[in-house]
Order: sequence, then structure tokens, then C-alpha cells
Amino acid sequence: MTITQSTTFRTDLQHQRLQNVYRAYLNSVAEHTEGRLVAGQKTRDGLALGGALMEATIERWNDLRNIWQHTPDRIWIWSDLHLSHKNISRHAGRPFDNIMYMNQTLQNNAQCVGSDDIILCLGDVSFDDPSYTQQWLSDCPGRKFLILGNHDIDRSHKINSLSQLGFEGIAECLVLPHQHEQLWFTHYPIGKKNLPHGVINVHGHTHQHRIDGPYVNACVEHLDYTPSRLTQLLVG
Repeated sequence: MTITQSTTFRTDLQHQRLQNVYRAYLNSVAEHTEGRLVAGQKTRDGLALGGALMEATIERWNDLRNIWQHTPDRIWIWSDLHLSHKNISRHAGRPFDNIMYMNQTLQNNAQCVGSDDIILCLGDVSFDDPSYTQQWLSDCPGRKFLILGNHDIDRSHKINSLSQLGFEGIAECLVLPHQHEQLWFTHYPIGKKNLPHGVINVHGHTHQHRIDGPYVNACVEHLDYTPSRLTQLLVG
């Protein structure tokens, strides 16, 4: 019992450390800008709601952590689907002529996930209305978890509807152990100056653009628009 309590407490400290670093980075001045913050106040406030949402579903997040420890190949990941975003192909160089073709391709590609597997999305799920998004997600297999992205909370109705879309867990960020390092899952990649030693930042947001260093870009542009097993993504 003592071991279990110690492990849980240590995990809580690790998560708090990530949360503090992530929030401080989002509130810092972005590089190569004239004083613009990485994320505006409304975005930061919306993402911070993920902390309370994680607490409300902590048992499910603990289940995800246990699966990662014992059967890690059951964890799949992708990010920045941008369902029904009419300009995303132009912005991110996607090979789709229209949004319905893009949406259907992403859904077809998600069928590789097992019904009892977990699929973790690192934000920016959909630009469509909640009813369409709910149906799209329900037609994809697997247990769904979400790390909030800026476009998940940029409209007032979105944050209120996310829990009804079929996500078992919603969070601001996540920590998982990996060998002798930690995996920090965030939507925004954390700046190199803010990232501690021994951390690999698995992120979304940057679409087709990679960052050198201890970063893993989980955006669909790098995954052939298909969920990837986390274990495979980490080995490159």
C-alpha cells in the first residue's frame, strides 16, 4: 500500500511540474514576434479548464497510464485532425481536394485502432458542429482521450460540448514514463529554454513543421493521416 501511495504522489508531482512549465511557457513572449504571447488569455484560460476536466475523470486517465505500463501497443496517437476546416489543406499542404474527402480519409484510416485500444488526440479535433463531430468520432473505433488544443476551446460552445462527444478523458496535458525519461504530452510544443532535461515533448499544433531536439510531432501531416502506435512513433 505504501508503494502505491508513493507512486501516485510522485505522478501527481510530475504532472504539476509539467502543468506549471506549460502554463508559464504559454504566457511567455513567442520567439520572433514583437511582444506577442505564445497564447492569449482566452486560450490559456480555456486550456486550463483541462486541469479540472482531468480531475473529474482521473480514474480513466489512470487506466490509460496502466495500459501504457503493461500493454503499451494499445496506445495510439495523432493530433490536429481539423475536421471540416476548409483552409487546412492549403495552410498545411494536405493532399485533399475537399473537406469531406479529408474527413472520410481520416475516419477510414482510424479503423486500424482496436475496439479496446486507446487513441489519444493532442488537440484541434474539429471545426464542424458538435453533432457532426460526435457522429464522426463514434464511427471511429477505440477509447478516445483528448489533450486540449487552441481550436478545441476557441468558441464558447466547444468546451461545453467536448465531454459529450465521446471522449473518456479530457486534459490540459499529460505525463507518462518512458525508459529513463518522461513523455510530456501537450498541444503547443514547449519552448526549448523551458523544457527540462530528461523530457521528450510529444506535441501537436505545428502541423507540417518539425522542431529539432527532444520533440515528437504527432500531427497527422507526419503520420500519413493515420493514427500511430505511440511505441512506434517514439522509435521514429
